[in-house]
Amino acid sequence: MGLRRIPRTVDLGKEGSYAFYASLILLTTEAILDMKTKNVLIVSGFLKDTYTSIERQYVEFTRDQNCNAGMSFYWLVPTISNKKQLAETRNDYLYVEKLKDIEAKIIRADLSAKRIISSYLQLRKILKQYKIDLVWTHFGVERYLGLILGKLAGVKTALNVHGEYFAEWRKGVLLKKICVFLFADAFIAVSEAMATPFRSYGKTMVLANSFIPDSFPDIGEEDKERFRKKYGIAKGKKVICMVAAFRQEKRHILAVDILEGVHKRHPEACLFLAGDGPELDNVAKYVVEKQLDDHIILSGHISELNELYSISVVSLLTSRIEPFGMVILEAMYKKLPVVAENSGGPAEIIENQQDGFLVEPDDTKAFVEIVDRLLEDENVRAEVGKNAKQKVVNDYLFGSWRTKQCDILSSILE
Repeated sequence: MGLRRIPRTVDLGKEGSYAFYASLILLTTEAILDMKTKNVLIVSGFLKDTYTSIERQYVEFTRDQNCNAGMSFYWLVPTISNKKQLAETRNDYLYVEKLKDIEAKIIRADLSAKRIISSYLQLRKILKQYKIDLVWTHFGVERYLGLILGKLAGVKTALNVHGEYFAEWRKGVLLKKICVFLFADAFIAVSEAMATPFRSYGKTMVLANSFIPDSFPDIGEEDKERFRKKYGIAKGKKVICMVAAFRQEKRHILAVDILEGVHKRHPEACLFLAGDGPELDNVAKYVVEKQLDDHIILSGHISELNELYSISVVSLLTSRIEPFGMVILEAMYKKLPVVAENSGGPAEIIENQQDGFLVEPDDTKAFVEIVDRLLEDENVRAEVGKNAKQKVVNDYLFGSWRTKQCDILSSILE
């Protein structure tokens, strides 16, 4: 039997042709619908009067519409209920001013656990009006309200895990676990340490925070001297800096004890504690009790972090379990050797004795010994500082983070 030639065209007949083209149109329409822009509602829960590297990376992320092709971002921002809470020179929350600068899409609304029904109705209206596909939450009570109310309204939800939410010493752990189990579709954690407890609750991805170099340019001696004068720091002082909110888990008391130990061999050392929070008064009293008030500066929240890093010789972080440690990247980029606890984010960022130093939990003596060594050996400080900056440049710059963030959100939306 000879080979049978297959015709190049097939006569479908009139009805077959209609069916074929109808199917083609349907498939094309579905493809176009699948390619439509996905709308993401960011429920940030950012504080009103701070704008740190953490806030900036998300603001900058939503600025770049070329990278974020296929996604459009809306920011859910609280209404200004009490203008006295804001600085007199501003008309809005600090991060919102930055959002306005980039012409971000801002939606004003208040989510409150005390007004849960009205909050739900308000959010449902927003989700419908702006055709939101994903509610992406971050900080504050808003992170949980956004998950609950968004899911009840039939929208996908994602929690950005910025902290250790399930630690035994935290309040409401059971309620938090129930909330994420029932109402979160996905989790984006800032470190492997923070991701671990969430893996049993659903789709979990890790994306470390990023660093934007232009926030911390080199500065001249005049600016350094101006900063020293502002805080009464003599030029011969060797500054050990620690940037952290004054909360129990940051363990500022341990930092004071470390300075006490270091000061015995290095009376020229001083400790600059930058930050604010509920534990500030307790730490201040402890400093006075230790008679170290002439050697420890409690500045409160400051915006001159670049100046602080520029006059410091060592950066300290005594957190019990630091979720990530954005301040570590900042200090490393400024070529400061960082001494931190060997846990959480620091253990994932720092290679011990290469680009920083890791100390086992609660080992005050080891902290003191390492800081002593760094104060004494300028060559070690320089070598570790050089490696530290290179680590940030190689692994943590914003451009790479932005691309990965796009991919993660796309995978959640699919």
